[in-house]
Amino acid sequence: MDTRSLGLTAWSAGLALLAYAVLTLQLQQQGSLKAPREWAKLTILLAVLSSLAWAGFELAFATGASPVFSVLAGLADQLRYASWFAFLLVLLRFSRARTEGFSLAGLISVAAVLGSWGPLALVLQTLGIQRLGDPARLFLFASMALPVFALVLLEQVFRNATQDARWNIKPLCLGLAGIFLFDLYLFSQAVLFNHPDEDASSIRGAVHALM
Repeated sequence: MDTRSLGLTAWSAGLALLAYAVLTLQLQQQGSLKAPREWAKLTILLAVLSSLAWAGFELAFATGASPVFSVLAGLADQLRYASWFAFLLVLLRFSRARTEGFSLAGLISVAAVLGSWGPLALVLQTLGIQRLGDPARLFLFASMALPVFALVLLEQVFRNATQDARWNIKPLCLGLAGIFLFDLYLFSQAVLFNHPDEDASSIRGAVHALM
């Protein structure tokens, strides 16, 4: 990235860091940090904390810290998607034992595969191992697959919710849909051109914060 993109990334990551810090404080006030015994509370807490870590690592890398923070940001990004998968699957579990068109067990299996694919590709890329192909390319494909599957889960949650519950979860669904759609655009462009769009990447944190 050039200096302009790094500066914009720093501001964007800082905004995301602030937004997720505020959300963490709200969860603390609700008691989620003290006794996260319910699976829904635990998974959304993991998603928010991993998002907070991702924003912090992005900010550290953009402000000139060690390139290791870029790898840590990538791992945190994968972890937060895995956490959102878990959260949405928990909601599906409570809505119906079997979703329309998809079995819950099948969705869990896909989530497990996608949740491990990205970190594995990132580790292979860091170590320079290319036995499974270009690890950077594999990581881009994994990053593109995550929002696609997240949108599938989100659609299933909304479809299988009761009429009353839909009004309650609509803000959550709209916010997550905005995040996932932006990431789908970002990483589909990256897969198509073999590298992420710097302008879109630099505002990713701000987009996530505003959603």
